Amino acid sequence: MATTTMHRAVAGASVLLLLTGCVPTRELPPVTPTEAELEQWVTRSDGLLWETTGLDDSLRPASIEHQYVESSDWVQWLSICMFERGYNEYDVDKASRMFYSFDPAVEVVETIDWYECQVTYQVNPGEYGLMGGAMHDYLYRYNTSILVPCLEGKGVRVGYVPTLQEAGFDGEYFNWNPYFWLRETFNPDVRKSDRLVYEACPPFPDDPVFDSMREIW
Repeated sequence: MATTTMHRAVAGASVLLLLTGCVPTRELPPVTPTEAELEQWVTRSDGLLWETTGLDDSLRPASIEHQYVESSDWVQWLSICMFERGYNEYDVDKASRMFYSFDPAVEVVETIDWYECQVTYQVNPGEYGLMGGAMHDYLYRYNTSILVPCLEGKGVRVGYVPTLQEAGFDGEYFNWNPYFWLRETFNPDVRKSDRLVYEACPPFPDDPVFDSMREIW
């Protein structure tokens, strides 16, 4: 009997945590992705970069070592990389050149060099909020079990809620968050009523790791 009572007490506490919006900090998984997840993201990123060249896969360079840089320095690193390969027009003072579209039929060599420089110097994925799969799953549970019921309980129609597979970690930067999809109709910075809802239904769990992310939605 004592064991049964204890189990009921634990179950009751779990329900209470969900209803009150408290996700225990002790359950918080690592924010950073694992090496395997980072490699998955890098492989996908490199593949997308190659697709933009329009060149045949047989011309794609072999494995390239990555050097992650800050977004504020990205253009400079790409300019230096291309300049060192003999393209004098790639000057830091001509940053607009960095967005030039190549014609693969005419500029194959330059296109490949451009691809190699982009693959070599990539913005640190962590700067864009890349997280590990465990953290994305954690946020999905928070969004579906706490945030969505809170919003709908206050009259905010969330609409379609994706499955875990649709919203989980797949190499993209951001996970699904109801506030992101409500951004066209829900504006807590302009409407006081929306701000009150936003404060009552925080977009992320109450943990310091999310402090820098709370206002991006």
